[in-house]
Amino acid sequence: MTKKTIVSTFIVSVAILATSAFAQGMYVVGSAGSGMPASSVKTDLDASLTASGVKNINSSISNGTAINGALGYEFNPNFSAEAGYFDSGTLAYKATGTGVASIKADTKVSGGQLAAVGTNPLNDKFSVFGKVGYSFLTTKSDVTIGTVKSTVSSKSNGIGFGFGASYKLVDNISVKASYEMITSDVSAFLVGVQIKF
Repeated sequence: MTKKTIVSTFIVSVAILATSAFAQGMYVVGSAGSGMPASSVKTDLDASLTASGVKNINSSISNGTAINGALGYEFNPNFSAEAGYFDSGTLAYKATGTGVASIKADTKVSGGQLAAVGTNPLNDKFSVFGKVGYSFLTTKSDVTIGTVKSTVSSKSNGIGFGFGASYKLVDNISVKASYEMITSDVSAFLVGVQIKF
């Protein structure tokens, strides 16, 4: 299933749920941006290669195209709760080493999130917010060393945080920009839209 399909399915599902009376305080957020690996991700991959006998490692890792979707409930103008999904996109690691023609690892961090969001409206259009949450994540790496391919997968839970700003375009639609530390391994700069019901 592609990222576009996941986001589209999520938005349609929320639109259906939003027809209930309970949905008066509900909103949906969809964002995309840059998923950024912590330096520890590259260090850990370097260490794995060293343990495999590869020497003189010269490596780099690039950002992925991250997506984030959340269903939230606004209890009051200053406090909301959210449940959502995060995908870092592919964090592409490349390396060279003595005796190995090519080394690469495509790593993706994805999973569910629960978060509390505090909002401070600065005026009737502009607000700043902070959030703290707990994530249930899967990290998957497809590693190729020369012609040998392998897949490594692990699960982890952890506390993350974020902060950002939003601007109200009309009563129920706002644009948002945020920085989020998902876990110690990955963070993201995200830009998106929030729709209230």
